[in-house]
Amino acid sequence: MMAITMNRNTKTIIAGMLVLLYSEASAQTRNKRKVRQKALPKPAAQVTTINRADTTIKGATLNVYQKYEPVLKPVLKQEFTPSLPPKPKVADAQEYTVPQQTLVYSYRSLPLRPLALGKDSSVIPFANYAILGAGNWSTLLAEVGIGGFQGKQWQSAFQAKYLTQKGNLTGQVYRDFDVTGQGTLNTNGHLIDAGVQVANSVFGAYGYDHDRFSYSFDQLKRSRTNVTLSGGIRNEAAGPWGLSYHPIISLNYFTATELERETNFQLSIPVEKQFDEHLSAGIGVATWMTNTANDSLSKSNNILQFSPNLTYREGAFVGHIGLKPTIGATTTYILPDIKLQYKFSEAKLLISGAWLANLEQNSARQLYGTNPFLIGRSVFNIQQTKSDHVFAKLELGIGNHLSVWAQGGWKQFTNLPLFVNSSIGDGKDLIVVNDPEVQAIVWGAGINYLIGEVFSVGASGNWNNFYKKTYDHVYGMPSIQFRGDIGWKPIPALKVSAYAEVMDQIWGIDLLGISRKTNSIIDVGLGAEYSFLKQLKGFLRVDNLLNRKNERWLGYPSFGINLYGGVVFLF
Repeated sequence: MMAITMNRNTKTIIAGMLVLLYSEASAQTRNKRKVRQKALPKPAAQVTTINRADTTIKGATLNVYQKYEPVLKPVLKQEFTPSLPPKPKVADAQEYTVPQQTLVYSYRSLPLRPLALGKDSSVIPFANYAILGAGNWSTLLAEVGIGGFQGKQWQSAFQAKYLTQKGNLTGQVYRDFDVTGQGTLNTNGHLIDAGVQVANSVFGAYGYDHDRFSYSFDQLKRSRTNVTLSGGIRNEAAGPWGLSYHPIISLNYFTATELERETNFQLSIPVEKQFDEHLSAGIGVATWMTNTANDSLSKSNNILQFSPNLTYREGAFVGHIGLKPTIGATTTYILPDIKLQYKFSEAKLLISGAWLANLEQNSARQLYGTNPFLIGRSVFNIQQTKSDHVFAKLELGIGNHLSVWAQGGWKQFTNLPLFVNSSIGDGKDLIVVNDPEVQAIVWGAGINYLIGEVFSVGASGNWNNFYKKTYDHVYGMPSIQFRGDIGWKPIPALKVSAYAEVMDQIWGIDLLGISRKTNSIIDVGLGAEYSFLKQLKGFLRVDNLLNRKNERWLGYPSFGINLYGGVVFLF
């Protein structure tokens, strides 16, 4: 064995050489990393996502490339999936609504998209569209949407729609014009949005005995005009003390036949604080202020509401507890807002329950939106409606394509507005009366089967058993509702769809004051859309295929079979 000896100088020289070699290797590694980083493409857009504690990705930047193409809206039910919903920023408003009157069956296009998605400088192909269609019943429809005006920090959208139809009965006319504009601005960690809508509709009150009475269209003519301005601001970055906030303001001016004017002001200021991954707290202040007037009457209708709440999450459990002290026009309420849910992930089962209460203004705009054939003077006698809804719900996913849900509960309404035909005159005018107390056992169920964008089928139904009421019936409210949809895309260029809708047990009062059940609503329809070119599509729809005289309101039969079609240009 040979022994190697080194003096102190030799050791120093060797150590220095090792340090130089290590420094050179480190420098080469850093240079390679820089080269790889420079080779990455520069992000085209940076999108700041909405604050949601359950989806926050710390220390990452999401680059979203949007691709939008306006298409005809398919008549498909929404998919019910038993997945855990995201954390609510503000407790959802649970409002009582009466199903709307279907004046006509018309093409329903998708709203302009996207809005409020933050920064986006990518080019959106065919962001604009125009639709032109025609059909029987003198149907003419036109629509245009402009969504291509945008910058690095802002986006905008504009939409205008016109529809006209005329039936066989005198006064069975409907014309509607609607213009909507929306815009968003992303600046300094805030998302600012604003919107404007101007709508006008003209139609006839044709719900009378045409063999006994004779009128001109001018005598039957009704009109409604609606002008709305709205705006809001939402913080995208963390606010002071870690608060999230989203104030919203809305101004509305509404006029209708026999109603001089109604002004509506709404302001909502919700604030939320996320303490940790489990606990969050929020409080909101909201007000609704309305003044309704004609040439001789005037009425104020105001609500002031506070909504403190706590939300707790632990694993598969979510609990939300809130109380809403509410000052109404005549009474002060404490409205519960309680929601509980638990998700069994392996079984794809979601169990939830809630006790939700709400106070509805019953403004003229809301009542006319539900029933357009109201006589103007009756809206001055309507009180605000308090509603309670207690229910339990099961949602189950079966395999990868099938989902089902079932729900049962109890509802109570205080001062529920009912719609009945006036006994004065010819019966074509409807008035509103309050039922002091209505209680019902409610049941609902649904099923949905979905295979991507190729095939879907869904059905849902609801049954209301009104076991307690002041009058003989809950006039204008359907006890049975059913809806089914089928969608199929056999080839990429073709989409076909079908639907069936049933509403039954709807009662009204005739001219003699006798309770009568309206004709059951059984509506079946078919639709198809075909893409001839990238920028040209055609569509065809048939509504009320059974040619029934469906009556949503007593004395007002719907149009018969309605066939219409047209073209869609994308540009």
